[in-house]
Amino acid sequence: MTQALMSLSILGGFLGAGKSTWLRHRLFEQADRPIILLNEMAEVAVDEYLLERAETLKVVAGGCACCERLDEFLAVLHEICNDRTKDGRGEHPNRTILMETSGIAQPARIVRAILDDPVLKRHLRLESVIVAVDARNGFARLLGDGLARSQVESADEIALTKVDVCSPDDLADMIHLIGMLNPVAPVRAYAFGKEQQLPVMPSPRHVSFEFQSDDDPLCSVTLQLGENPVDPSDWHAFGAFMTALLHRHGGDLIRAKGVVASSRGRLLFQSVAGHVQPLELLAGAPSESDNKVVLIGRRHQPERLAAAWQRTRSL
Repeated sequence: MTQALMSLSILGGFLGAGKSTWLRHRLFEQADRPIILLNEMAEVAVDEYLLERAETLKVVAGGCACCERLDEFLAVLHEICNDRTKDGRGEHPNRTILMETSGIAQPARIVRAILDDPVLKRHLRLESVIVAVDARNGFARLLGDGLARSQVESADEIALTKVDVCSPDDLADMIHLIGMLNPVAPVRAYAFGKEQQLPVMPSPRHVSFEFQSDDDPLCSVTLQLGENPVDPSDWHAFGAFMTALLHRHGGDLIRAKGVVASSRGRLLFQSVAGHVQPLELLAGAPSESDNKVVLIGRRHQPERLAAAWQRTRSL
């Protein structure tokens, strides 16, 4: 019997755009749990804790799947295809793969690599490239960052997230800007991963834009909050450190995330573009990656940030 092709969808979007929240909600809606491929720029993969409903979760961490981790990513896809052939599940046409890229990935490069691979072409059908855009912070990001614009330009569909915290005027400007970058991709609105009905849109306030480029490279640093995953975290020291960091360098700190131990249990800490999100209590047993917070930004020196954290922690 000829094997049905597996469906592959790629979820891209800039750091903090809400990709994992969007994908997490999709998993709760689907009866059949897909295979999830998660790509993290940092060595510590935090978002895997949000995707536990996946039938299979494979992580490619420590770099971007469109460049320095591309060979590793393709090898994971080959492994999935080989396992499928061996266990005889090729007759199931609904077998799906969802890939969440890192926030600095170029989805178009990943698509080209898959289409150029003779083995993967026989097993995979590229369903769509979905790019998440943060409705609250994405307008300035798209104007100022060429990478964010290229992600939108490569999309088959735009998932506009966090629309619940935006006014109709801001949404109208955002949707107009997205339409200038990619006039053919439909825009769907979401809040906490759940699709929303967009309000009646006023006319955009801006019809032309001046684009800029920020060529400073992104860098990451991992802060250790406890001696091991189950130790009480240095929460008060971390709070003081983050307050000072956001006050002085908030514009350059694009993303912060981590799972920390507390008296209440495992807490998910996240910050996007200088905005700290409400803490979320996570289920599950402690993991080796707990009590570590990853900071990702521009114009930072990782060794200086790590040293500053250790000084704060020792006070």
